[in-house]
Amino acid sequence: MEKITDDGSHLPTPYPHTQDWIFGAPFACSHCGAVNIGHSLITRDDRHDPYDAMTNGRVEIKWIPPVSSAPSFGDTPPEISEPALEAFTAWDHDAYRAAILMARAVLEGICKDHGISSGSLFHKIDAMKDADHITKALQMAAHAVRELGNEMAHGDFVKTNPTEKQAKQVLAIMRQFIEQLYEQPAQTARLLGNESASDGT
Repeated sequence: MEKITDDGSHLPTPYPHTQDWIFGAPFACSHCGAVNIGHSLITRDDRHDPYDAMTNGRVEIKWIPPVSSAPSFGDTPPEISEPALEAFTAWDHDAYRAAILMARAVLEGICKDHGISSGSLFHKIDAMKDADHITKALQMAAHAVRELGNEMAHGDFVKTNPTEKQAKQVLAIMRQFIEQLYEQPAQTARLLGNESASDGT
């Protein structure tokens, strides 16, 4: 990110916050030129030049819109990849319940996409392992996601208050599912196809 201008026409805007100040300032993306707003907690020592503190790494910047944490799922069917990307979008906006619930739904969608559509999610996950679609380790990880999301899926939000760390772990498990069942097989197929073509020349 880069400063919008150095001529003083776009100064950071302060918001009082206890003993420090939160400043919001416009920046231009170094790659696409789009405008993002950065917010940082600025100490008294940096209040004379908050732009400098924000651009030199002395403070943490929270971006609006947030920088996407979503990976690329180019070899995954859209009925799986699009909800998975929504889970990452929820994470980017600190909506941890929504991220976990969407990831849980993606796991069930993957089961159905592999022909396992009957029974509860508990039985679907076990059936995926029995059919050798997933490893034992991934089976256990999927059950952890299922258990974490069960109460929320049934509207028991009072009992659940997932942490940032838990949501991050859930997204990592969902990503492992997608990579093992879609991304890696497609990449391997392309690699083998290239080797076969090379052998025939």
